[in-house]
Amino acid sequence: MSDNRAAADAIDCLLAAADSGDREKFAELFTPNIQSRADFEETLDGFFALYPVGLSGCELDGGNVSSSGSYNYGDNVQTGYTHYSSFLGDEWYYIGLSFCYENTSSPDDVGVTFFCIENLEANALDREYGDAEYLSCEIVSEDEVTARLIDGRGFIFTETPERIITEEEFRKYIKKYGSLSGIRNEIGDANVIKKYSNATGYEYYYELAPENGEPRYAHICGGRSYGEIYYGFVCSDTETLYDKEALAK
Repeated sequence: MSDNRAAADAIDCLLAAADSGDREKFAELFTPNIQSRADFEETLDGFFALYPVGLSGCELDGGNVSSSGSYNYGDNVQTGYTHYSSFLGDEWYYIGLSFCYENTSSPDDVGVTFFCIENLEANALDREYGDAEYLSCEIVSEDEVTARLIDGRGFIFTETPERIITEEEFRKYIKKYGSLSGIRNEIGDANVIKKYSNATGYEYYYELAPENGEPRYAHICGGRSYGEIYYGFVCSDTETLYDKEALAK
């Protein structure tokens, strides 16, 4: 079985079982070693208590599989990870999946190894799951976190209702200043500032005026806090708009 086929089969079966409330079928998709854990039934209880029923009937975006494998003296181990996103009505969800689809020396480690579902607010918090975690459904209230969906993921968002900037105006600011510090002095802080642990630069998102009723954002990557601009694109709530001219190159 290929990694893509394994991922597709796993996500279809997981969501179908979760929607029907079939705990037994859902549980059987995890590796036998995970099923034998002392906390497995309690973890299932927590998941099903929060699970947003209906995801199996929704269109899923994503699903590109990152796979890895090892072959040592006849023992073959193949694993994969992928993630999806989906709208259930007006609510957006992130779905993460890790799995092992071949382990010749330890067949009890074949199956789903991690499965999580997050709503928009939970995804914006960027929770890091521990190696021992294998199942989670994170639903955070919008009263607890102000979040926006930008370019297909959740971000903690600072509202600026008094500031309305068009895409054309933002392009002029980039040409005028050439750095984020100048733009900041002119129009204020970005709505989102993100520093990923594995990246050298910072990610900035400025809300722009909507286009045809759809949200628009300027996504700028800079080398340090409000410093040099590396590149920039216009994006919507769900994707980078590569058909538009780049904001900066």
